Amino acid sequence: MRQRHYFDGMKIMGAGEEVLSKMGQYPVIHLSLKGTKQRDFYTAFMILRRSLAKSALAS
Repeated sequence: MRQRHYFDGMKIMGAGEEVLSKMGQYPVIHLSLKGTKQRDFYTAFMILRRSLAKSALAS
């Protein structure tokens, strides 16, 4: 994997070849709920859903 150098010196590199062989095989989603301060769960869920759909369309 060509991005392996990003993880040099990090704890994950000691996880063994079984774990390291999976690096780069699956998509990664960066998700933050920090700005999701809504009055109720439904509204927060809908905003999160819209955000995920928007980022999926952008890729």
